[in-house]
Amino acid sequence: MKKIIKVDLTLTTQSPLSIKLPTPQGLRENKWDGAPVMTRGLNADGEAIQTAYIPATTLRGSARRAMAIPLMEKAAAEGKAYTLQDAYKAITGQDAASETAAETINLADARTERQKEINAVADLFGCGLNMASRLKMSNLMPEIDVLPEAFGVVKKDIDDTEGAVDLLDDENQQAFYARSSANQKRSAAAAIVSQIERKLWRDKDNKDLKSALADAQAQLKKYEDEMGGMKVSSKNLASFYALPAGVEWKGFLIIDNPRETDVGVIRTWLETLSQYPLLGGNQARGCGHVKMVATIKVDGKIVETIETTDFDAAKVSEVVQAAA
Repeated sequence: MKKIIKVDLTLTTQSPLSIKLPTPQGLRENKWDGAPVMTRGLNADGEAIQTAYIPATTLRGSARRAMAIPLMEKAAAEGKAYTLQDAYKAITGQDAASETAAETINLADARTERQKEINAVADLFGCGLNMASRLKMSNLMPEIDVLPEAFGVVKKDIDDTEGAVDLLDDENQQAFYARSSANQKRSAAAAIVSQIERKLWRDKDNKDLKSALADAQAQLKKYEDEMGGMKVSSKNLASFYALPAGVEWKGFLIIDNPRETDVGVIRTWLETLSQYPLLGGNQARGCGHVKMVATIKVDGKIVETIETTDFDAAKVSEVVQAAA
């Protein structure tokens, strides 16, 4: 029987969780603005049933950084900071040399302490094209299908605070009102640019639309230049999609060919997440607070359960197996 470590994961979103995935080349962004959504089954009419999910990559990245960053911090404190190439290997698993190398990384061929550190990360998470990951992670799924929900954000200007503009001198008050006027024109011009771009997406070879787009972009630049050093609107309504709060998302990770240090890596990851239990984007807007419960099994036997807390040490419950 193959030896593995299996960790059952239950993540509870304490607040909305904002994750935005890249749009595959040649495809259009989904209607949830890139939030992770997949098909899970078909209804009676053969139509896809869709649900949000937490991508495995979100958690893998969190776990890898929890292992790599302390190594980098220690090296920096000792005046032996990682090179850019070493940082890519440790944090992202990117190794340009592997694209031309024919052989797999030899973990035993570590002539320096730095190489031993990087090899330890690579051994578990993989590195480059020739070093496969021993850690396999599932996506985290809700028990009942649920979709991302929209959230609005209002970004205000300084005149939304009563009396703030009056506290500026005359020159800066005039500059503010001139900028506000230019900003209104910029906003209208930007809307026209977006409208023409949408039409061009459907009719890519339309010369009249291409000419109109060039004119609209020139007008937009003119108003942006009139706004001075602040070319981005300081007052706008924005929105984003996020996975809803109060939902349990379940999945697992598996580690093949376990090493003695592997359980310690999982503990370190969960302790890091417990001390700072935030994931994803829009954390400054109330998103990302999570709670995780992990049940660690070695060769099918539960050895411990780890529960993250709110910005404090994780709770570890060790399980003592009864003698056979």
